[in-house]
Amino acid sequence: MRFILLLGISLMFIQQISAQSFSGNGVREADSLMWDAYNRCDVDGMKVYFTEDIEFYHDKGGVTIGVDSLATTFRKGPCSNTDSFRLRRAVVPQSIKIYPLYQNNRLYGAVFIGEHLFFITEKGKTERVSGQAKFTHLWLLQNGAWKIKRVLSYDHQAVAAESPSPEKKPVISVPNAILKEYVGRYQNNKSGTLLVQSSKGYLIVTSGNLVLKVYPSSYTLFSARDRDLSFEFLKKAAGIIDVVVRENGTVVETYSASRR
Repeated sequence: MRFILLLGISLMFIQQISAQSFSGNGVREADSLMWDAYNRCDVDGMKVYFTEDIEFYHDKGGVTIGVDSLATTFRKGPCSNTDSFRLRRAVVPQSIKIYPLYQNNRLYGAVFIGEHLFFITEKGKTERVSGQAKFTHLWLLQNGAWKIKRVLSYDHQAVAAESPSPEKKPVISVPNAILKEYVGRYQNNKSGTLLVQSSKGYLIVTSGNLVLKVYPSSYTLFSARDRDLSFEFLKKAAGIIDVVVRENGTVVETYSASRR
């Protein structure tokens, strides 16, 4: 009898929750910005998206508890010598699943699950894929801000060098407000002006006679569909944005904002 009662209560809550709209855009944006900071080795920028008591469980590196301990791990590890070694993470877009968490019919968090690839650039060498892994993140909504409370990082495996970059498989939904942030003109002393315009769900990039539609694989990374060319938008101080252009995984140009 008690089981039937609990089941009835569960079904009632499921019906209430299913009526609510959960787009996932807020946690997606926080996730994208956190990884953008990771790729730039902006450890302080990453800390903004962690709870003070974050728990990090890694199948190779063990357990790290607390935001300061985790920051130290990054500074002494992948971010210890960025002049000669850079690590870049790229999500596999089609692997992402997000599950909302509710209490008393109010959203309090989300479980963020997916797979990602890691790329290494060593001084004087082209970027190469180095590994892949799965992740499960517990995000909590605290005072209107999304923060990671727990990280599970597991199933780390080596990847053959010829594995395709996930930038070739775009497609996530990015709010128009985010797309419009990138609109404008960007300058490069060697190549001149890069013009960025927004359209419904993608950006249009123009450089000289080259006009490309580029599609999002994250909130900051956009790629062409017909060639291995990607454009990464990096936010700096005072809202200034740089654009890093990669071809076949190698950085070929960097443009700075000359706009708005």
